[in-house]
Amino acid sequence: MKRTLVLWAALGCLWQMPPVHADELTPAKRQDVLRLLDLTGAFRIGQLFSSNVVRQMNDALRSARPDIPADVMDMLPQAVDEVIAAEMTATGGFADLVVDVYQRHFTHEDVRGLIAFYETPLGRKLSAELPAMTQESMQAGMKWGVSIAPKIQERVKQRFRERGVDL
Repeated sequence: MKRTLVLWAALGCLWQMPPVHADELTPAKRQDVLRLLDLTGAFRIGQLFSSNVVRQMNDALRSARPDIPADVMDMLPQAVDEVIAAEMTATGGFADLVVDVYQRHFTHEDVRGLIAFYETPLGRKLSAELPAMTQESMQAGMKWGVSIAPKIQERVKQRFRERGVDL
């Protein structure tokens, strides 16, 4: 638990830091950023995105066109997956967009250091656990938000009353 808190604190500090004046995007740095993205599982977002697109399209099509045969609808996931997979690495696609983000925030030396970390057992564990941890953290945040909503509401009402406005 203590390690998790330290890790989250360190990541929080990274998110709060201003962008580094990154070095030039050389072909070697680009390849290293792509390697880092692979190690961190960043490209798995395409699978999640695809699942969401398929679900939304399926719901919309079934609602608008209930007459479409099931065997035709069954091809939907493959068609969406093909486009997303092709666009992930296409020029100007997701990979290029994310490489640009890393380029602005990390030097080549930083990227190499992150690769070294993600190749360690702890780095691999973080990469494997982070999606579940992110989901759990979002759920915890929502639960926390619901729990403090009445306090926020009461504080706002109090401040408004102090200024002569009754809600």
